[in-house]
Amino acid sequence: MLDLLVQYMKLVKKYFNIINMEKFIKDFAEILDVENKEVLTPETKFTELDEWSSFAAVQLIVMFDENYGKAITAEDLRNCSTISDLFKMSN
Repeated sequence: MLDLLVQYMKLVKKYFNIINMEKFIKDFAEILDVENKEVLTPETKFTELDEWSSFAAVQLIVMFDENYGKAITAEDLRNCSTISDLFKMSN
């Protein structure tokens, strides 16, 4: 019985991570004003986007604070390469 509960909790967590990733990508796209949002995936290397700039980095730091209650730094951003890396910092 306990094994079933553990498996259920893992599935629930995975489901909510998928939902949260979708919301994170949507928030990310809005902050950077990405025109072609369909190209954004967890594996997207955000620094290679045409919309990426130092101003976008500042906006992203503000987004983390306002939307996720997380304080991140420019150093944190430099340590990330994909949207998935950023998402992990939001949890």
